[in-house]
Amino acid sequence: MRKSSWLLLLPLLLLSGCSLAGFAYDLLPRLAVRQADSYLQLSKRQEARALELFRERHALHARDELPRYYALLRKAERAASDGITREEIDAVLDEVEFLYKLAIERTLPAVAEILAGLDDAQLDLLEKRLRADAEKDRKRLDEDHRARRMEKTLEEIEEWTGKLEEPQRAMIIAALEEMHETRPMFLEWRIDNSERFIEFMRRRPKPVEIEKMLAGYWLGRANMPEELYAKLQDNANRYREMLIALDGNATEAQRRHALEKLSSFADIVLDIMPRETRAAIIEDREGTGKAR
Repeated sequence: MRKSSWLLLLPLLLLSGCSLAGFAYDLLPRLAVRQADSYLQLSKRQEARALELFRERHALHARDELPRYYALLRKAERAASDGITREEIDAVLDEVEFLYKLAIERTLPAVAEILAGLDDAQLDLLEKRLRADAEKDRKRLDEDHRARRMEKTLEEIEEWTGKLEEPQRAMIIAALEEMHETRPMFLEWRIDNSERFIEFMRRRPKPVEIEKMLAGYWLGRANMPEELYAKLQDNANRYREMLIALDGNATEAQRRHALEKLSSFADIVLDIMPRETRAAIIEDREGTGKAR
C-alpha cells in the first residue's frame, strides 16, 4: 500500500524554501483529509473525524518533531562546515531515518482509525485507486525511468551545491550507474502488499490490528524479498560513499551554498514552530552562546 501520510508533504514544503511555509504547514491537516478523500470518498462524519485526528497529530508534530528537525539541520550544518566524515554522514542520515520512523509510528493510530471505519464501497474504491497507482508506476518504468531518475538526482544534488562541475557530475553519474536497479522489484513488492492489505481489510480488523499491519509494511518491510532488501541496503551504503566523495571535491562556493541552504531551512523550521516552542529554542540557543 502506498504511504499517503501528510507528513510526507513537509520535506517538499521545506525544500521549496517558500516564504509561505508557515501558512502551508498550518494547512497540512486539511490537505491530509483531502488526500484521504481522493482515495476513500469520506462521508461528512468521517471527514470531520479525520480532520480532528490529523489536527491532533499536527499539534504533536509541531511541538515535538519540528524541534528535532531544527536540531538535525543545525547538526548537519556544523558537520558540513569543514568536510563530512563517514561517521558524521552516518549520524545525520541515521537521525533522518529515526525521525521518519517516528513520524510514521505517531501517524499510524489516526490512519488505522480512519481505515477501520470504511464500508465495502470505500474499500472497493481504495482497491481501484491502488491498482491505478501501480499501473501508472508500471508505465513509468517503461519510459527510461533510470535515466529520468538519474537526472532528477543530479538536480536534487545541485539544489544543495549549486551547479556541479563536469568532473563532479561524471563521478556522480558513474556512482549511480553502479547502483542496483530496484524499482521493478520494489513495485511488485508494493503491489503484493496492497493486495494483502485489501484482503485483510475485508475481514473487518480492529484499528490496533490495522496499525500493526501497516507498521509491518511501512516500517518493517514485511514480506520484502531478501534480494530486494539486500540491494536497497547496498544502494544506501553506496549513496553515502558518493556523498562523502562529492564533499571531498566540493569547491568553497559549493560548500558555502550548502551551508546557506541548511541555515535557511533551519530558519524556516524555527519560524513555523508554535510560539512557545520557538521561544524556548531561541532562549536555549542564546544561553549556549553566552556560555561560550
